[in-house]
Amino acid sequence: MNLPSRSAVWMICKIAFFLADSINQTNGSPSLNKSKITPTSTTYSYKLAKDWPLTRILSKKGINLENHADTSVQIATPDDGDFQTFIQDSALWVDKSLLIKKMWKSLWNSEVVIATAPPKWGKTINLSMIKFYCELPLDSDGFETPKQQSASHLYFNEGKVVLKNGTIQELDGVPLVSGFQEHLADHPVIYMSGVNLTMENILESVRIMIHQTYKRHESLLRRLDKEHSKASTKKKDGVARDIEQFRTFYDPEKATALNESQVVEGIQHLSELLNKTYKRKVVILFDDHEYYVYRTYFVNKSSNFSSNCSDNFNTIWKKFLHHTIQSNAHLEKAVISGAIRAPSPGTLMGSRVLTYYKAYVFDNRDLYPYYGIFEKEFLEMARLRGIDNATIENATQWYGGYSSLSHVAVQMYSPYSTSRFISTLQIRDYQPTSWLSDFISRMLQKPKLKEKCFSSTMESFTRGTNNLFGVPISYFSELSLRNFENLQKVIIQNESEYYGGLHNDAIGSIFLSSGYASVIGYNRNQFNVLINVLPNLEMYTHFSDMLNGQ
Repeated sequence: MNLPSRSAVWMICKIAFFLADSINQTNGSPSLNKSKITPTSTTYSYKLAKDWPLTRILSKKGINLENHADTSVQIATPDDGDFQTFIQDSALWVDKSLLIKKMWKSLWNSEVVIATAPPKWGKTINLSMIKFYCELPLDSDGFETPKQQSASHLYFNEGKVVLKNGTIQELDGVPLVSGFQEHLADHPVIYMSGVNLTMENILESVRIMIHQTYKRHESLLRRLDKEHSKASTKKKDGVARDIEQFRTFYDPEKATALNESQVVEGIQHLSELLNKTYKRKVVILFDDHEYYVYRTYFVNKSSNFSSNCSDNFNTIWKKFLHHTIQSNAHLEKAVISGAIRAPSPGTLMGSRVLTYYKAYVFDNRDLYPYYGIFEKEFLEMARLRGIDNATIENATQWYGGYSSLSHVAVQMYSPYSTSRFISTLQIRDYQPTSWLSDFISRMLQKPKLKEKCFSSTMESFTRGTNNLFGVPISYFSELSLRNFENLQKVIIQNESEYYGGLHNDAIGSIFLSSGYASVIGYNRNQFNVLINVLPNLEMYTHFSDMLNGQ
């Protein structure tokens, strides 16, 4: 089906409100009648996943997973954040550790990997898993400890988890990456999160992020202080300079006085100190790299974001990325993750040539096995938990329905909600509100948008038996700042003249990136992607609640 050449508002309607036969009019307000909702057919073939070689189920020995009355049987969600806490708290989980080997041994041997997936699809926990695997074991004073005694060595090599009380619990197997030793417990790791970055205050927010990053490495400062006290006269001055450089970013009063040049070079300096001290290059992990877009336009509601501010952001952000990644000679690997392909401040320039690997998980054959939960994985966890077939089928309709463009026959499940179900054994809407779902909710609150969603657009759309229709492949393209500026002016400022400036690519990308649509096919003749809108009952329910203002 060819999409009409209309404004993006009409595109929202065509994507979001295809359930024409499920809409009731109550007190003049549209609502979804859940009793009429028929989920997408779940008769997927998963031959490719039958002997899935890329992941496995791990569980702790001595725990009766079928004892549904035992409330101590917990399955932590894969997006709880810290990987070590995740395996300590969980009785059962899907091992995605081969992602680590993939990062180093494949992906074109790229120094920089940028992975994009919807909220709560395992991006943060995967970054934390890489950190847990790579990070050099240190004591509280920043000195190295034996790798063989580290929690990461015990887990990845021996299938043992060091619990919070210090005891060691065995697993029923070892992670699949156990044969890959090259980078295990061998690198300093710099972890950053972009959740507090804003465009209008980019210098100040990056300054705070860098200060917090140095605070996480304060054991290095303690080591330098000890080395300075024992250093010979010849070496004392050099160590003193390293201490002063670290304190420039670590001490709160000094950090607040950092100028632009110091800010953009801050992580590069930390990389240099870590490499110099431990004689190993650093791994840089950057989560939520695109969050500044939402904070700028929809949290801080910057109505007067001028072109000068935009230029200032582009300049500072480009310099920061250049020094942090592009010209960072101390970098071993950088992995960057986010929910959308955020606007880029331009091509990074420099004499050092790096290979970048950019991937949207649902259209990438290399990374998609390591995000989300596959049907075989779900069925195996359900079997271990002793869940009956009827409940499994019901849960499939609630949390399944996703797939990858490269393997549309392999059904994927929402990892966050599936993990909650496997833990609690209760079928309900677990999907938390993300910034992207809030983004869509704000669209639905605009009377003009809502009115158009229930006008003639609905009459022009015929719902297919499998809820399929074509969306241009360009929906996987990056969003522009102009798209977000126009959305902000429509949603926050009620400036209706900007409706026409909402590009179809922006709206389509937001729905796919948020998890409210799934890629399930590719029409090569028309160069279209086929998507499944609201692919399961959880998404129906979640969207219905948003539509009704709940």
